[in-house]
Amino acid sequence: MDYQCKAETGVQLLARLSTRPNLNSLNDTLFPGGINLGNVIEISGDSGCGKTTLITQFLVKCLLPKTWNEFQIGGLGAGAIIVNTDHHFQILKLVSMMESLLTKCQVSANNETKFPRNIDCKIIEKIIKESLSNLIILNCYDSLQLFVTFHSLSHILSCNANTNLIIIDSLSAYYWQDAAAGGVRKMDLYLKKTLKALQSCIEEYKVATVYTKQTHFQSKVRFTDDCTATPGLGNITYKIQLNRVGSKEADLFSAEVSTPMSKYSHQYTISDEGLVWVK
Repeated sequence: MDYQCKAETGVQLLARLSTRPNLNSLNDTLFPGGINLGNVIEISGDSGCGKTTLITQFLVKCLLPKTWNEFQIGGLGAGAIIVNTDHHFQILKLVSMMESLLTKCQVSANNETKFPRNIDCKIIEKIIKESLSNLIILNCYDSLQLFVTFHSLSHILSCNANTNLIIIDSLSAYYWQDAAAGGVRKMDLYLKKTLKALQSCIEEYKVATVYTKQTHFQSKVRFTDDCTATPGLGNITYKIQLNRVGSKEADLFSAEVSTPMSKYSHQYTISDEGLVWVK
């Protein structure tokens, strides 16, 4: 009988044994079944459809705490990393959305306070500062920096056991730069290759990955839909396509979600608080 001994490094052992916060309630509308650590989420859409706004909403939910003393916040109390390549992400927008959500938070119904009260400005400021301490922003300006950043993620994750979400906005930012230098020209293949490079650097850590891309970023010859592929490196769990409904002047949008098992859509508008779902 053959016996095989599988060796692992101390970092691999630590990654396997550590427990990271779950993402089950990251967004109940888009992910009614919840998000599992290790899932890959693709968000595509034209400019102005709310891609960066949506990932900012994800960050608000991820970073804010579940509760603060007697107040019910509803966040996940986890950490996140955003790899900023398109430089559309704005920290002030994130803070503004946090303030808006916290302003609406009241004392828990289980508290014996007779008259519910909102969180005051000083507490809001303190909560936001503590929440932002769990956010790591990595700015990249070319493909070389991007791949070096990918290789640095393992060390960052090993030092931040609370981090459970990595966001890349966007994964296709340096395609034209790389194509001009003689790199991969097929857009789908380029995207899959870049995603595999990322996942090979973080496969020891069970974290969810979200990335954005433009709608047009696909080859003329379509490859097999990643949502139907066998799970593994480079495969996608959720594909979210953001579209404008009607004319360019219309304020109504649609999010079409594809998974290996189902397809569904939800309409929304965009406000200062993020994507507002139309019931």
